[in-house]
Amino acid sequence: MLVYLNSAQPIPLGSVIEIPQTMVLFMEKIDAVVDRKLEEKTKDSLTYKCIIDEPIHDPLVIKQNESIYQPNDIGLYPDYESGGLTHDDFMKKITSVRHSKEIFLTEKVLEQIGALGFAGVWIFDQRKRNIITIKPIKSLVIEEIR
Repeated sequence: MLVYLNSAQPIPLGSVIEIPQTMVLFMEKIDAVVDRKLEEKTKDSLTYKCIIDEPIHDPLVIKQNESIYQPNDIGLYPDYESGGLTHDDFMKKITSVRHSKEIFLTEKVLEQIGALGFAGVWIFDQRKRNIITIKPIKSLVIEEIR
């Protein structure tokens, strides 16, 4: 799958790199470039087009959710903001096409997704679909975008 990533370090084209855990990968070039330009501290950074071949969890596929997410001992699902959510509130949060990014910043949620073998999870941030990596992912760098 084609993705875009931003890096403050130059990466030679044709390199196979390891993308670290909890990195945001962009589905659209324009989203990656805009995100990079909004970051003041990364003025010299670049955007790269990369190819990854890893399983990515899609929370919009309800059947996947039934197998992945587990409540705690009192029946609440993990959420770093509130400490725990009911099943319905949790499902609303992970399937929000406006802002699902926040729920996927909860470590316990990422652990549950990774436990089933997924390398990342699809998220929405400002209605833009991106990926958060759950484990390091190998990627082939194929293009540099200034």
